[in-house]
Amino acid sequence: MLKSNRLCPEADALAVTGIRETATTLNSMIGNDEAVTIDLGEAAEIDASGLQLLIAAKRSAERLETQFSILADRGGALEQSLVRVGLLDANGQPRNAQEQAWADILNKGSQAA
Repeated sequence: MLKSNRLCPEADALAVTGIRETATTLNSMIGNDEAVTIDLGEAAEIDASGLQLLIAAKRSAERLETQFSILADRGGALEQSLVRVGLLDANGQPRNAQEQAWADILNKGSQAA
C-alpha cells in the first residue's frame, strides 16, 4: 500500500513571505516513494512565487514518478492566482490543454477523489 504525505499550507505559506519554509517541506516530501497531496483549503494568498513552487513540485513529482495531487476549490486562492498570471482566462476557464490541467484541479475541488 502506497503511503501518503499531506501538506496543508497556512494562509500565507505560498506567498513570498512564507515560500522558503513551504519549499523546504515540499522538497523533502517528493521522491520518497510516498504520494504527496497539497491541500490549499487554508491558503489565503498564492502569489507568483507560490505558483512557481507548485509548478516545479508538479514537474519534479512527474520526473520522479511520485503520485502528486493538489486540492483546491473554485474561487479560492489558486484560481485567483492562475487568473492573475494569465494561466486561466478572466472567468477561470482554460483556453488550451495546458491550462485544462489547472482547471481540472479546480474542478475536483478540495475533496480527494
